[in-house]
Amino acid sequence: MGTKGSQTLFIGRRIVRLDRVDSTNSFLNGMAATGALSEGAVVIAAEQYAGKGQRGASWYAEPGANITLSVLLTPTFLSVKEQFRISEAVAVTTAETLAEFLPDSDIQIKWPNDILINGKKSGGILIENSFKGAVWMQSIAGIGINVNQLEFPGDLNTATSMAKVSGEKYVFDEVMEVLFGKLEAAYLTLRAGKSDEIRSRYFQRLYRYNKSAVYTDFKSVFTATLHDVSSEGRLVLMLETGEERQFDVKEVGFI
Repeated sequence: MGTKGSQTLFIGRRIVRLDRVDSTNSFLNGMAATGALSEGAVVIAAEQYAGKGQRGASWYAEPGANITLSVLLTPTFLSVKEQFRISEAVAVTTAETLAEFLPDSDIQIKWPNDILINGKKSGGILIENSFKGAVWMQSIAGIGINVNQLEFPGDLNTATSMAKVSGEKYVFDEVMEVLFGKLEAAYLTLRAGKSDEIRSRYFQRLYRYNKSAVYTDFKSVFTATLHDVSSEGRLVLMLETGEERQFDVKEVGFI
């Protein structure tokens, strides 16, 4: 069963709703392995007690106050080398969804895929891909959005939510309806071979893009300009010396 009044062709047409689960990504992956779900299926949980972040980091969300979901995609039309294209599409559509509800806020994407509202983290994305040789079999897009949560643990004092910014309370299905529509449109744009259009929108919202800022490689601190993100998803920084360096997740930190 999809969201009320769903206008999409496949994303969100079937939704598995759970009260509690370790990880929506893990649960969806298990269901997909049985062949029980088709592309566009969504798993959403009121509480996710072992949510995943990038490279094993944890993701906390107050039970019942936020959106934590995963979407099943089968991007066989993309090559293995283009795997970051899905990340770009999911990040862009999540950011644009927030922008629709919060038109006066500054919505940005912080590499690799954090979503910021006015400089504070309001969402996160985890893409888990499966390949068979050179063929891309499936992609599970995990999306977490801080919706109605107003208080955050002390170590998350840089976090915020839609409700905290606007002072309003949101209906999850209304937010998801917009999200699924935008995600499907972006996904079909990729399928049509127009990945550059999605990539352009990604860079328009990319935090620190073309700006000089301070970073660390955990050995030293340096100033650089965020120059690019490779098709494999590596951050490309231009040092003050003119040298270009690429970093994978966990190899560089923003200061």
